[in-house]
Amino acid sequence: MVVRDNRSTQRTKEAIHHALFSLMKKKPFQSISVAEIIREANISRSTFYNHYKDIFDLVEKIEDELAHTIASKLSTIHYKSYVEGEHPIITAMYGLMEENAEAMLSLLGENGDRHFHDKLSRIMAEYSVETWLQYAGRPEIYPYVTSFMSGGIINLFVESHKGEIVPDAEVLGYIAGEFLAFSATLVENDK
Repeated sequence: MVVRDNRSTQRTKEAIHHALFSLMKKKPFQSISVAEIIREANISRSTFYNHYKDIFDLVEKIEDELAHTIASKLSTIHYKSYVEGEHPIITAMYGLMEENAEAMLSLLGENGDRHFHDKLSRIMAEYSVETWLQYAGRPEIYPYVTSFMSGGIINLFVESHKGEIVPDAEVLGYIAGEFLAFSATLVENDK
């Protein structure tokens, strides 16, 4: 019975999330009411409140879950697994973003939460500094470079979904990785 309850709870949360993302296509999440969510998700008010306090709690929990998923994935990727020209770290990031595309695009979009962009950027930049700083040619500027690049990685994902053809994670990883490689040559040449 517990498994069934977990599946039921998961389906309910997915319906609530999908309702939120659907409504976010029309207006900012701050303007969405619980009444709109329950109508869109076809659930009762009490069902919503069994899981979330309000819209802000809903958005925060979704963001925290996504941030945790990305941070967890980053923690498994190390310098030893890096292969020149393949950009496995960035490709893995884009793979995770694509698996969660509806949530990512909604939260990072014009009706989303700017703080989420900043949170993801900070997670990526901190990971990069902790993992790669020792290999940086100019350690004093590396934190700024990683901040700039992590924001670029996120924005490339969002922009890539605005066209008719969405590039896959490998293509996005290659594009962002080549920008990183080019940036590294600029830093190295500036010594």
